[in-house]
Amino acid sequence: VGAPTGPLLERPCLIDHAAPGRSGLYAMPTPGRGYKLGVDTGHHEDFRPAQAEPWAPHAGDLDELAAWLAAWLPTAGPPRDPERCPWTLTPDADIVVDRRDRVVVLAGCSGHGYKLAPALGELAADLVEGIPLPAEARRLRLDRPALAAEPVTWAGIGGVGADSHP
Repeated sequence: VGAPTGPLLERPCLIDHAAPGRSGLYAMPTPGRGYKLGVDTGHHEDFRPAQAEPWAPHAGDLDELAAWLAAWLPTAGPPRDPERCPWTLTPDADIVVDRRDRVVVLAGCSGHGYKLAPALGELAADLVEGIPLPAEARRLRLDRPALAAEPVTWAGIGGVGADSHP
């Protein structure tokens, strides 16, 4: 597949969902940069900014991203300006929505909080008012099996992103 053409903001976003043995990848048009590309690896490491010197991408992630680019956007050239992006990630990769006494907890959005903000805001407002979670959101509570086994102290590190100018 050749690189999409036309005005940048009219180009498609591309998502290649993860499969066994392969990370998920995405590409989205980004004004002033071309395409933002990302490998969603969810490396389970502690992130401590003071100790992140240098906080470089994993070489394997860059290799995977370059191979994906060569296959799907061959005219784009190699990735450049790689960065790693931290995000919170629970052991089951799902968000947390719950209330403990007077504290409402919204966490572990795995980089998706921006698109979930309206729904999370409604759930949080209900919890503040003492309204329980609706049935479909109860699986997001703190006492779910994936979180109940042992306390979790790590934050997921979300792969690598790079820019390409097709």
